[in-house]
Amino acid sequence: MICDQIETDLQVLAVVTDVLRDSVVPDENPFETRVGEFNTFGHDYLEARGELAKSYWEAAHDSDVKDVWELSLFHFLEISRLDATGTSSAEARHRVPFILLYLNRDDDAFASILAPI
Repeated sequence: MICDQIETDLQVLAVVTDVLRDSVVPDENPFETRVGEFNTFGHDYLEARGELAKSYWEAAHDSDVKDVWELSLFHFLEISRLDATGTSSAEARHRVPFILLYLNRDDDAFASILAPI
């Protein structure tokens, strides 16, 4: 069931987040100081977050619940923010306009398509 998959993905993301925080310089928050650079050191984190975002995408597509679409959008936007040039970001940039269309945010979808990479 998709809810079980989301729960598993959340647990994996929590573990990978802890490992990532422990592997950087003490007192540094990589989510604030290393934005856009995650493709060099946070591949496992991006992969885990991508799996969670895709699970939310599947759940939203099956249930057509706006809040679930919003969760998927949040995670894909976060991937785009953290991985400015990597493959994780490319998939996120591909999915974001479709999510925005599902949410009836046509202008935002158009703007996201036109946004520079």
